[in-house]
Parts: sequence; structure tokens; C-alpha cells
Amino acid sequence: MENNYELIYMSRQGDEWSLTALFEEFKPFFLSLIGDILQYNPRYASLREDMMEETKLSVLDALEYYREDQDCQFSTFVYLLARRRLLSMVRYYQAKARIPLRELTEVDGLVMDNGAAYDVIKSENDMNDPVYYTRYMDAYRRFRTTVEGMRAVDQEVIRMYMEGVCYKEAGARLGLSARSYDGRLQRIKKKIRRAIMDDLYH
Repeated sequence: MENNYELIYMSRQGDEWSLTALFEEFKPFFLSLIGDILQYNPRYASLREDMMEETKLSVLDALEYYREDQDCQFSTFVYLLARRRLLSMVRYYQAKARIPLRELTEVDGLVMDNGAAYDVIKSENDMNDPVYYTRYMDAYRRFRTTVEGMRAVDQEVIRMYMEGVCYKEAGARLGLSARSYDGRLQRIKKKIRRAIMDDLYH
């Protein structure tokens, strides 16, 4: 999606038609983003409408904070803000339900046990940095590619880990002991870590 400078300018001037048009232009993009997040957090499907409202607020935030001299498009800036709002929303409900944070795109916890390669849960300023964002998205894409290439049972292992399912329950679902589940999980995490780090440093 290219920058639409006329709509951006008119929206900043308070033109309601332009602001509505800008919302509509981003709507398919927002629906895709929400769908991607809900794919790995299906328990929050009932919040879909609230999530859409959050993405609209990201457009207002972008109109206020985006600068044309930044080395990224307006659409990229909106993406960062929308994604940040949605993940913050998910984290809020996870904390409220006392569910450990295992959001799928928290790559750092899978990449390195002692010091994250990328601190994914960072301040908005870091995620708004185009260089940081590019590095993050490269790691995320490698993460997704690695997971999607795994056997179904291994995908289920990592999915339950991300959802915060306790080892005993996760193992029971797979017909394994908690110790066996942990062993399988550690092997999967090493595979993901290796896939990401090999591309980063080789």
C-alpha cells in the first residue's frame, strides 16, 4: 500500500470524508492483521470488533506522529502502531486471565535463552525504527517459515507452549509425560533458534 499523501494531508486538516476514506483504505489490511493474530489466539475471537476499533485508533495515532522525513511509508507506520495496539490488547486479556504471555511472534524467547536477539516486546520507538522493524520482520518470517515446515504434531507442541498450556496438560493431550513434552519442546525451540540465528550470522 503506497502513501496517499492527499488523504493524509486532508485528514490532518480535520476533513471527515478523507479520514473515513483512509480508514476504508486500510480496512482489508487491518482485517488480515487481526485474522493473523486470532489464528494463534483463537480464544479472543469475540474481541474482533474491539480489535477493529483499536486499528482505527492506530490511524489517528499515525496521523499525529508520522513524519514524512522518516525512512518508511505511512502504511508501514500504521502497521507498526496497529500491531502494537492489538498485541497490547491480547497481552492485557492474557494477564487478566493469568495466562502466561506466549504470543506467537515473541521471537526473542525462542531465539536466545540468555539475552534476546531481538527484544520483541519493546517500546513503540524501537518498533517504529525502520531498521529495527526490518530486522524484526526478517526474524519473524524465518520463525513462521520454520514452524510451518514442521510436522503437525510439532506445530501442536509449539502452539500449546505459546498459549501457555502447562506441560502436564500439554503432554496429556499428546499422550506424553510432562518430561517427554518438555524434551520435545526444547528440541523444537533449538530448531527454531538455529534457523533464525543461522540466517542472521551466516
